[in-house]
Amino acid sequence: MAWDAYKADGDLEEEHGDIAILVRLAFSKQKTLIGVAFLEAKRNYGSSGYKKLNWKQLEYQSSQVSNHQVLLYDDRPTNDCIMNLLKQGYCQLCFSKPYQSTQAIVVPTPHVLAFRRRIRKINLLGLPLAYKLCCRYLQGLDLDFSSQLVSAVKAGVVGRIKYLLVAHVVREGDGEPTIQNIEINREHYRRLSSNGRNG
Repeated sequence: MAWDAYKADGDLEEEHGDIAILVRLAFSKQKTLIGVAFLEAKRNYGSSGYKKLNWKQLEYQSSQVSNHQVLLYDDRPTNDCIMNLLKQGYCQLCFSKPYQSTQAIVVPTPHVLAFRRRIRKINLLGLPLAYKLCCRYLQGLDLDFSSQLVSAVKAGVVGRIKYLLVAHVVREGDGEPTIQNIEINREHYRRLSSNGRNG
């Protein structure tokens, strides 16, 4: 696997979400699949909860793409979503440390809309971001494979997302993963360096 992160230039619109994850899966040298996922990020404001959750915005975003998700993040760690991992067969004895607590939880947007509350209890509906990224998105799960949408994300014309994560995952074969195989509009996306600044 190879991956990199980019920050988008331009003003944010609320069409798809704050973060896009573009994944190229290589099953062999000739067989590849590219999909994209979107996350709308919302912060917890303590006693005010996730006060910036906007129902109309989320309804619109989830109508535009399949598997739209909300990223809920907090300055306090929580283990609220660990039961959801256990229900999926995750073995706490085998991997006790990585997901015991998290500060970032991903919840399907339809679940957020059905719950319709901005309180911290909404965390119970999701999965840790690290799990969602490594065990779902990078495995090619929960992505939208619409070629039109993928092309728009690569060009930087879809929803003016703030951040783009690009990953190339080789599932089979001898190929070397490289993000150079994924053409994105480098006029629109600026690479993030390890210190968080644009490269």
